[in-house]
Amino acid sequence: LRRSLASGYRYVDLEEDFQDRKTEQAAEVGGVTVIRSFHDFSGVPADLGRRLRNIKRNPGEVIKAAVMVQNTQELLKLVELALELKVRDGWGNRIILGMGPMGFPTRVLSTILGSSITYSSAPGRQAAPGHVDPQTLVDLYRFPLIDEDARIFGVIGNPVIHSESPGLHNRGFSLRAMDDAVYLPFQ
Repeated sequence: LRRSLASGYRYVDLEEDFQDRKTEQAAEVGGVTVIRSFHDFSGVPADLGRRLRNIKRNPGEVIKAAVMVQNTQELLKLVELALELKVRDGWGNRIILGMGPMGFPTRVLSTILGSSITYSSAPGRQAAPGHVDPQTLVDLYRFPLIDEDARIFGVIGNPVIHSESPGLHNRGFSLRAMDDAVYLPFQ
């Protein structure tokens, strides 16, 4: 890992429990930003806000939470926390993502939630629950156009990720030059 930090990478993602000062120093010397990650594949922990406030070990680190959203209440809790942190700390020093079909909107709306990065997978692969490929983010969900003023529309169902509605409506938004609108599936 330390050798790879000298290979020109911009980021290294280290789990919150990873403790190796030499690796952290190698990242700092190499100008590599450390993303300090917390993952929970069982849900959104009740103490997620506290954990995120305490996760950073060194100045300049980006904090990241990727949690498996189990229901609408957890999605709302995650969105509210992301917006609270954005108001408190500003944009870009964190990544808050919901995994799985319930958390999918947080990946597309990451800029609105104050996240500096969203994640996607190569076409035909899904490296983590809720990933779509970069082209889908750009072409179907109009990711580069989503900003603070975006109007959010959607279809609600279970299951819903397969719905053709986002393709139809987002294409319509593009044809009408409605660059401030996005249509998403909400499970």
